[in-house]
Amino acid sequence: MRHVFVETNWVVAYAAPAHHKIPAALELFDRAAKGEVRLYLPVICISEARRPIFERFQSRNEADRVRQFLLWARDAGIVDATEDEATRRILDRMEGRVKADLERLDDAFNNLKAADGIEIFDLSQGMLERCAGLSYLKLDLQPFDQAILAAILVRAERLLADGVDDMAFCELDSHLQPWDKDSNRKERLAGLYDNARVWVYGDFLLQAPAKPDDWPKARCHKCLAGSMLEVTAAVTPKGERRRYALVSAAADLLCEGGFDAVRHRAVARRAGLPLASTTYYFSSLDDLIAKAVEHVGTREAEQLRARVAVLSRRRRGAESTAEVLVDLLVGETPGQRISEQLISRYERYIACARQPGLRDIQRRILRQRTDAVVEVVERSGRAVRAELLTALVCAVDGAVVAALVGDGDGPRATARATLIDVIDVLAPIDERVAQV
Repeated sequence: MRHVFVETNWVVAYAAPAHHKIPAALELFDRAAKGEVRLYLPVICISEARRPIFERFQSRNEADRVRQFLLWARDAGIVDATEDEATRRILDRMEGRVKADLERLDDAFNNLKAADGIEIFDLSQGMLERCAGLSYLKLDLQPFDQAILAAILVRAERLLADGVDDMAFCELDSHLQPWDKDSNRKERLAGLYDNARVWVYGDFLLQAPAKPDDWPKARCHKCLAGSMLEVTAAVTPKGERRRYALVSAAADLLCEGGFDAVRHRAVARRAGLPLASTTYYFSSLDDLIAKAVEHVGTREAEQLRARVAVLSRRRRGAESTAEVLVDLLVGETPGQRISEQLISRYERYIACARQPGLRDIQRRILRQRTDAVVEVVERSGRAVRAELLTALVCAVDGAVVAALVGDGDGPRATARATLIDVIDVLAPIDERVAQV
């Protein structure tokens, strides 16, 4: 039996409204139900799939564009009243069907959990540690993609240890494909898949690219002869632990004292390692600082996801939604400690704006904060428009900075008041969501 890993793209293709489903994704699910293949899905992919399904497949915009055309076409004499009426009936039917399918999305996810032939697995401690280690391989992956990659590699290694030798990964996301847009091999990423004995397909049919008869022997030999030997001691288990300790120490110093606090000697002392280790594992102080900024962002993103994951789905009023968002964006603990943390955060924002090499990292961190707000708003029964919620996050940031330099009610109270003022404008109650 072939053992096949899938991720968010497959979940979206499987669970989308009926006319948006991808037949090949359904066929793969049917093959798993028949025992022809066994599927493996990291559980975090289910939560990640929810937002694109709701955002991408809403029928209102498509239907309204057609209705707008009908208004013009009637006046222009292109369509008659009968054609206009028939088209509107079809549009109404389409909207009703899509709405019903989206309302049953949780049922689709539950069917996945209960289905035969598919294993939905949590991220283990080993997978989280592998994710941290992958940060040093310069794979140029987003944190979520990196977590999925780590989960698949660790699970595949366990299957390999159990004697499974026919494993594949259906990956339509170019970031996790081991080839670039010109079909050139991404050596480091491909080497990881090869070592785990996972062949990557760019479709759900398990057809392309075709797996060579001599794989993995030929490719693994190439890895040993080439790119894998280029990986230094920094990515051996001991090297990974030391690098992680140094990055973690630098991140702590960054949060406590800003960029000026991150110095070779201070980082080495905090990590309990020799001074020379900072220059051995990092090409420069700027390289270490960049990793520290990214580490802080990853840590904050994990905290945001953990808070959002336990938030119930129910309609919330302005004050209740504001309370949840204040806890998420400002912090739950009032007082001097939270003020120091906030000062450190906004100092980083400004410092990163001055350093081109850190801007992309900071933009990713800001996107993760906005994504968390989007999820909270959706779970609170409110309408989601990404550009308006970005403005909401900016409004909170502005309010917090003003409170930090003022002598008023403090960051939490100021942010809460701001949110109550704008929440019903930027994220109004979604009347299409049934009240729970």
